[in-house]
Amino acid sequence: MHADLNTRLTRIGPNTPCGNLMRQYWQPVALVDEFDAALDPSMALRPVKAVRLLGQDLVLFKTGDNSYGLLDRDCPHRGADLAFARFEPAGASPHNPGAMHPVGIRCPFHGWKFAADGTCLETPAEPENSTLCTRITQRSYPTQARAGIIYAWLGEVGSAPPELPNLDCYQAPPSHSFAFKGLWRCNWLQAFEVGIDPAHPSFLHRYFEDESTDGQFGKQFRGASAGEVDGEKWPMTRVMRECFRADIRVQPKPHGFGITTLRHISEQLTHVRTTQALFPHSFIIPLSETITSIMITPMRSVSSPRRRGNQ
Repeated sequence: MHADLNTRLTRIGPNTPCGNLMRQYWQPVALVDEFDAALDPSMALRPVKAVRLLGQDLVLFKTGDNSYGLLDRDCPHRGADLAFARFEPAGASPHNPGAMHPVGIRCPFHGWKFAADGTCLETPAEPENSTLCTRITQRSYPTQARAGIIYAWLGEVGSAPPELPNLDCYQAPPSHSFAFKGLWRCNWLQAFEVGIDPAHPSFLHRYFEDESTDGQFGKQFRGASAGEVDGEKWPMTRVMRECFRADIRVQPKPHGFGITTLRHISEQLTHVRTTQALFPHSFIIPLSETITSIMITPMRSVSSPRRRGNQ
């Protein structure tokens, strides 16, 4: 791939070709658990997080049970960082007696207050009868929480977001699913192509010894998942280690494509693993006999300090 094509495919900031495409799809922006006061006591008083998504600096805050607001981080007044904003629950305004406001955040510089939909509720430094706030709107973005993940849609103003794909994890009860995230220091395409690659586990994830996974949550990949060979169960670690020369087949699908990987264990037994790739950057892989992993390679959606650029 030439450098110019690589740049075109992997740059996802505002007004880039790939960035414009990705903004047509829901993107994971944070975990619901990140706003759980039992896990992070600071969230009890100030459920506000600075996030970066698709090269944009944003501020995410909780507005109710399973509802969130997402705004641009630059205050439209003087560009102050709303990641440092004060969180104000619904109720009477401390700066405008008698006014009842929804949940919002207040800029720490001059006190401009914004609701989750971007409405400017107050500009307290203005004269008492000023109507300036009625002419101010901060860019806001639709959000929804599903299966422990907060998703955001950064499409154009006035356009409608699509529905999320009807994946199994969105239908499963909380007892049968969990969400997690990690930081991969690479672009989205590198993460995606490694995730769907069926050959690398035989080497990058190679285990030289097998062990029981009884009572060891998180090690299901090492458990038995290939049936029995001469009365002996083969753990995935052994399948990957000894059957490294896989037969890989790709099939076009309406949602993207499927990858079927055949590892021939014996004349009687073949291990079959199917990975589904969902356009533009999600994939579904089976980890064991009982667990399936759905992974999304988002574009810098982890909580972050203030940064500039499109990386």
